[in-house]
Amino acid sequence: MQHRLAEAERALRGIESRFREITDDQIRQRANFERLPPTSAVYKRLLEKFDAQETEIESLGTAIKAKRAEEAARRKDVAEYVNGLSIDG
Repeated sequence: MQHRLAEAERALRGIESRFREITDDQIRQRANFERLPPTSAVYKRLLEKFDAQETEIESLGTAIKAKRAEEAARRKDVAEYVNGLSIDG
């Protein structure tokens, strides 16, 4: 049970890390959008990348919710198991 909980935690951290990477990159891109002429090739390329990242952000948001629910369920399983243990002495 602990192993499955650790796997869920690792997966959640990985997804959250990717989410942060994208949002940090978008901050940089927004700054570039302000400086570039909208007709430039770089602006258009950044806009395409930005759009693709928005789609990925939506997917990651859904995955984060699912992994948080999984992690909570795993924590509950572990807690219930531990609470069910008895010490016979």
